[in-house]
Amino acid sequence: MTEFLLFNGFTPLRRSPADLFLDNGIGMLRANLKRAEIDFEINDPISLDKIQEFNHAELNASLRHLFKKQIFGETALRPDEYAKLLEQYQEMLAFHQHKMHQMLEDISDHVAAKQIPIVGIKLWAGSTFQYCIELCELIGKKSPETLLVAGGPQVNCYSFEGQILKLTPFDVAIYSEGEHALLQLILCCRYKHTKRKMLAAVQNANIPNCIYRAGKDVIVNPVEVADVNEKCFPEYDDLNGKVPVHTIVDALGCDYGKCSFCIHPCIYPKFRKRTPQLIVDEMVHMVRQGIGLFSFTASDTPLPHAVRISEEILKRKLKIDFTMLTRARRNAHKHTEHITEQFRVIVRAGLKSVFFGVESGNDHVLNEVMNKGVTANDMAVTMDCLRNAAKQESKWVNIIASFIYPVPLPLELKNKGLDSQTVLSDNLKLLKRMQPDSFHAIPGLLYPGTRWYTHPEEYDIHFDRETFPQKWITQEFSSHGYVTLGKTSLFSFGTQPFHEMIQESIEFMRKGNALGIPSDLWEEQFIFARAANITGIANLQRLSEDLHLDLLTCNDKNTRYLYDAASRYSRSLALSNTHLFSDTSEPSDENEPSQSAAV
Repeated sequence: MTEFLLFNGFTPLRRSPADLFLDNGIGMLRANLKRAEIDFEINDPISLDKIQEFNHAELNASLRHLFKKQIFGETALRPDEYAKLLEQYQEMLAFHQHKMHQMLEDISDHVAAKQIPIVGIKLWAGSTFQYCIELCELIGKKSPETLLVAGGPQVNCYSFEGQILKLTPFDVAIYSEGEHALLQLILCCRYKHTKRKMLAAVQNANIPNCIYRAGKDVIVNPVEVADVNEKCFPEYDDLNGKVPVHTIVDALGCDYGKCSFCIHPCIYPKFRKRTPQLIVDEMVHMVRQGIGLFSFTASDTPLPHAVRISEEILKRKLKIDFTMLTRARRNAHKHTEHITEQFRVIVRAGLKSVFFGVESGNDHVLNEVMNKGVTANDMAVTMDCLRNAAKQESKWVNIIASFIYPVPLPLELKNKGLDSQTVLSDNLKLLKRMQPDSFHAIPGLLYPGTRWYTHPEEYDIHFDRETFPQKWITQEFSSHGYVTLGKTSLFSFGTQPFHEMIQESIEFMRKGNALGIPSDLWEEQFIFARAANITGIANLQRLSEDLHLDLLTCNDKNTRYLYDAASRYSRSLALSNTHLFSDTSEPSDENEPSQSAAV
């Protein structure tokens, strides 16, 4: 008998090409449940073939043309063209909704027929979230004794004060690390045949990382700071329809963890690093399954930690490509030689792209509004060190710079003469100096639990605390969705509403493009470009546009070859590690000290 069913939240309108990468969270859950001998099912519909089932072929060409003109064109759509875009887009959404409703009906019928006692749903933002709520409600009607458990990114973003349960019909939610909490929940609910008894068991078990209903109250149990080195390796039972890129846990949280806009400290209250040996053991495990592309998951991989991981990769002669996120080094100009040497080791091990959270080119914004703890000069110098390191290693590493613009400006800074145009000018100066391979800008966003949210008066941020979470939780977070589909003004920075902020961020990107710097090329786009041997700014920008347009029109006609190329590249890279496919490879020595350039 199935004890537990997990559904990975799905929408035909993907947020990013990376949605088709391997889901390491589900992989870890699968491994944990197998180890505990739980009888479970996983329904993960996110695949190329499933998404293509939602392709409205009759609308594709027209929608693609209108979206291209609206987003990437030099002139705005005429009123009649904009009306046509909205009409056709709504027609496509109605087509999606009909097919999605049938899919969700089938899943809820399956749960009721098999009397599955616990169903977990992984929540994502936007229309995925709305479809997950629909599934939750269908199961609630057809199988009222089934315990409904929410997890995933959207739970993490709305765990503050238990908002996720206050805003949805779920019975229980699991936030932060979920694999151990979910297992405890399943075990404590065994042989409890009613929802009331299962909720009582959850309450009595006092499960960490768990949010649950107790009568009319919502209880939020604290986060357990578990040993990150005890995590099991994810298991992927089927790579078909997925791009074999493995997101690997190198650390959890952020080693800085003080940014006023960031949700990470609410999810992971303590920064925890995995040992380099375990990280590379997991890489070897994945390579033997034909996976050669990796993405580090920490919101900041500190350079000393990245160096030790890289030394372990080099020691084992592992041939892989990987990407990572990192911060600028504080007072970087005083340590350029050391930082460059650190990056050289990391590049030598297979680093192919780095995502920098630059946020702003204005130091007042960086430290008085965002509390970043670094300066614009630190950002530029750190990037220079990476670029020099790659050059010395005769490699090319793609650098992606992310900005938050517009930002809230406290009245104190405004009274000193700081305004949005000054910040924009400083952003463009820094962008021109850094010369990243790509950049991106989004307005500042509000997440419950962050300082911007809990102390809005300090930053001249305005929103209705009573209604904001309910409305904001359903918003779509694609790169261009706001611009295309109307006005959303759930909060404001000063007197500027959110839909005007979106326009400003797009204008910033257009001005950056005028400097010859592409925008909206993320790590996944550079993976595709490398795999398909696409070079040159114009070709890369065309690749980015094609991916965006395919996402918006739910069609992969123009970009399917990129996913196929990335899959072939990952497998060929894995197979190049011939020494791992024999019985003579030696296991790593857990106790051998690392001679690190980071020391």
